[in-house]
Amino acid sequence: MANLKAFIFFFVFHLSPLATSLKLTIQVSKGMNTLQTYIGNPPRYFLLVMDTGMDITWVQCTPCVNCITYIDGRSFDPTGSSSYRKIDCAEPTCRLVTADCSGTCAYSQYYFDSSYSHGDFGTDNFTLVSDTDHRPQFGPIYFGCGRDSHVSFDGPSGVIGLGRGPESLFSQLRLSVGPKFSYCLPQPQYLGSLVFGPHPKMNQSAVQTIAIPRSQDFPSQYILELWGITIGNIPILTSTPTPGGTIKQTDERMLMVIDTFSPLTYLRADIHARLLQGLRDTIGSNFIEVSGHLPLCYNVTDESDMARFPSVTFYFSGGAAWKVDPQNMFPWASPYKYCLVVAPVDGLGMFGSWAQVDKAVEYDVDTELISFAPADCQENSGLPPADYKENSH
Repeated sequence: MANLKAFIFFFVFHLSPLATSLKLTIQVSKGMNTLQTYIGNPPRYFLLVMDTGMDITWVQCTPCVNCITYIDGRSFDPTGSSSYRKIDCAEPTCRLVTADCSGTCAYSQYYFDSSYSHGDFGTDNFTLVSDTDHRPQFGPIYFGCGRDSHVSFDGPSGVIGLGRGPESLFSQLRLSVGPKFSYCLPQPQYLGSLVFGPHPKMNQSAVQTIAIPRSQDFPSQYILELWGITIGNIPILTSTPTPGGTIKQTDERMLMVIDTFSPLTYLRADIHARLLQGLRDTIGSNFIEVSGHLPLCYNVTDESDMARFPSVTFYFSGGAAWKVDPQNMFPWASPYKYCLVVAPVDGLGMFGSWAQVDKAVEYDVDTELISFAPADCQENSGLPPADYKENSH
């Protein structure tokens, strides 16, 4: 199967190299990091969620059995695009998404929060919109035409998969954009950026790196090995490196997917319990704990008081220290209520998007490294969705 995937990648996904890095605008829509994309001929505009945790890119199609709630009734009608093509079961690329096929190739994508999307696997042209309104077109791009979908978000019309499998959008564009992509996730009221290439906001003097070797158990994900956690300067989880540089899960260590789809970070239940207790002990009676939709929420009448909350630092393989500031550990949930955006999970953990806000993060699939550094991710330029016009180039 691995040889088949390499064969398909080389011969199917060849596109012309770009002369410069391509920088796209990220907008936060109802807690989700989204990108503006045009699909088809004539091109139609869609807002899609950026997902580093999975491979398949998909968009809501018409007609559909279970239809997601999307902006302005935007769904993709493949019969209205002259460049759309369904993938047949006999084509080798179909085996990237299913081992059992009859007739038309179908995909199924499942997410950690019980969201899913099922539909037809096909190809069409994708036009990406840069922050300077440059609009290179790529194609044919393999993607899912969603016919039966249930998702935890509303507003965006689908998902852009940036995982490390051959069917992800990044893998399909790699011969054009190179082995790196990077992003800077903003606070919700601002615009951020995704760059195919190195990120211009990466502070080289503050860069740290984390190894992301491929995992046979999780071939599509970028896996981090969590070694430790501190609240302020107080350790609540410590461990020693794995002999031989391999990654594995132990009682004092856990594996995590770095993910831009999930706003929350997920820790194994026993580690999560230690974090909650440590935060309660550190915050003490300075603030009143209140009930909320997440395990730990506090009443805060003045946002400036968030500076009195502790930061939390996550330590990953190689000793990289990823510090998450209080406002990104306890973001605003409702008036006067701020909640910890970390939840318990059984098994594989997840390093979610809130923990990555105001960091420049770069993925290099050749060296199998993630680099990161603190950054002000607010973009002073870039076009929000309202400024885009249907069928324009």
